[in-house]
Amino acid sequence: MPETWDELRVALEKIKAKHPDSKPLADGFEGQSMLNYAAHAFGTVAGWGFGNGTFWDEGADEFTYAATSDGYKEMVEYFHGLVEDGLLDPETLTTTSDGSVNELSEKVANSAVFAASGASGTVAEFQLALQEADPDAEFELVQIAPPGGPAGQVVEPRNFWHGFMISAEAKDDPHFVALVQFLDWLYYSPDAREMLRWGVEGETYTKDADGTITIDPDYSLDAYNINPDAKTDLAKDLGFSTFLAESTESRALKESYNSDQFVEYMDRVLESRTPRDPFPPAPLDDAELEQASLLATPLKDTVDTNTLKFILGDRPLAEWDDYVTELEGQNLQGYLDLINGAQQRFAEKN
Repeated sequence: MPETWDELRVALEKIKAKHPDSKPLADGFEGQSMLNYAAHAFGTVAGWGFGNGTFWDEGADEFTYAATSDGYKEMVEYFHGLVEDGLLDPETLTTTSDGSVNELSEKVANSAVFAASGASGTVAEFQLALQEADPDAEFELVQIAPPGGPAGQVVEPRNFWHGFMISAEAKDDPHFVALVQFLDWLYYSPDAREMLRWGVEGETYTKDADGTITIDPDYSLDAYNINPDAKTDLAKDLGFSTFLAESTESRALKESYNSDQFVEYMDRVLESRTPRDPFPPAPLDDAELEQASLLATPLKDTVDTNTLKFILGDRPLAEWDDYVTELEGQNLQGYLDLINGAQQRFAEKN
């Protein structure tokens, strides 16, 4: 079980040696997923987790720009090396079609890919693809904790993830109290959470005295490969088990639809990885928000474009300093001044 990105590379090399036509590692989400969870191990942020592009430097007591850091460069160099050695499938970093995950599942089924980004639902998709390709195939799919790296065995901070926000205009609505009551029920009532996931007790599922939930055989949950032969799917046909259901689920409810292997995965992450501390707040006022948006968008476009170019080898890593200069020419310092000014102002008032 590889615990670090270096150990993962060794594993990929062994797979490549046995299956030379394969590119054993893939993403399937335009690289955004893999860079997101990999970045923490390199002491930076990237991909889906890039946010506003800043990273808190505790030593300097200020925000820096993540995509110009040594950690970001080291991460890019690592993945470039995987692509260069045929260990990472470059197609899965650039495919933007809705069927990219299906294409990845086919590669897994055909032994062209052996490891990929994903969640428990992705495991179910890979499992189904492998079974369809060969009903007699023997295989095991395992989710591993995000590998560690130079920054340690760290994962993303456990702060705000799912939830809701209420517009300030709601306070003037004559039904404001009812709105708050509904949201309180929807997100925090155990009965509501169970209904959002499983539907109507006694109709779509049953629950034993010990709390064990069993889906009715007439219903399926295809996303998790539960009762795949049933005609009616809880999510696709009835609207249950959608993303909203995951917002504030209890551990017991999350375990009710996931495999034992995923439960083991959750335990392994909690036992072996440390969440990175959240960054300090740096709230901008309205004028600053508008100015920051005008600066952040072209900066991020430059980062996204060149990160992919560096990894794929379309731009030599020797031009890293030129890339940083290009960002500086887009008023990077002015952008950081805005963010750091907001952070200092907030700290002084709080």
